[in-house]
Formats: sequence, C-alpha cells, structure tokens
Amino acid sequence: MKKTKTFCMILLVSIITLQSQAWSASALSFQVGSIQEKNDWSEQNIDFAAHYWHQWDQMVFFGLGTGVQQYGDDKYYPALGSMLLRLPIGRTFLPIATGDWGYLFGPEHQFTWKLGGGLDMKLGDDSSVILMSGFQKFMDRKWKSQVYIRLGVLLEF
Repeated sequence: MKKTKTFCMILLVSIITLQSQAWSASALSFQVGSIQEKNDWSEQNIDFAAHYWHQWDQMVFFGLGTGVQQYGDDKYYPALGSMLLRLPIGRTFLPIATGDWGYLFGPEHQFTWKLGGGLDMKLGDDSSVILMSGFQKFMDRKWKSQVYIRLGVLLEF
C-alpha cells in the first residue's frame, strides 16, 4: 500500500510538472488587417487571424490557426497548420517569417497556403506587437493570388 501511495504521488507531481511546462511553452496571436487581389488594390477585404502556438524555443513556433476572411459578401474560415520563425537580428525589433497551409471553408471551399514576413516588436518577455505582410495562394486556379497586411499581438505564456 505504501508503494502504491508513493507511486501515485510521484505520478501526480509529474503530471502537474509536465502540464505547467507545456503551458509555459505556448503562445496566442491575434491579428486584424486587409487582404486584396495581388494586382487590384481597389477592393480591400477584411482579414482576421488567430493562432495557438507551441514554442519550440524562443525563435521557432509551430501552431494551429483560424480566422475570418471576407471577399465581398462571402466569408471564409481557414483551418491552418502554421510556423513562425523569429530571426535573431536585434533585441527589441525582430524580423519574422511565417508559413501556413490548410483548408479554407466557405461558399467555394479549397486548399490554400500563405507565405509572409514582418516585424516583431518585443514589449517585454511575454508580449509583442507584430506587423505582418504576405502572399496567399489558392489551389483553385480561377481564384487570383492575394496579398495581406495585418497588425496584432503575440502573447506568450
């Protein structure tokens, strides 16, 4: 009985320790901006993105993303696998590169991918303001490529 209690106590402490370490390597980002066709800047559409990130280390994040993209009256909801890479140049202002691949749900659902970059302005150890711009391509050839620009926050915990 004593061995069972000891084993249960060690297991409980291990789970609590591992869980707190898993949460300490996480982050959330929220961004809002505009998306439009690459060659037509006259029609600006709303673009909102949210990501849950797992920090591989201080510079590399892997995550899952979603959001809302509106084209005219149609709304689309992406489900994306994502990667964010901070480049180790600077202390307060860090360049970042991003890549996303996934599925766009909506009236004309399809696969999509994004490549982008931007600037991460550190506000402290656990928060940043991020300015991003990038390119979005659709697998349906009749859709034209899009460019986006977004501003948001990155919260690490």
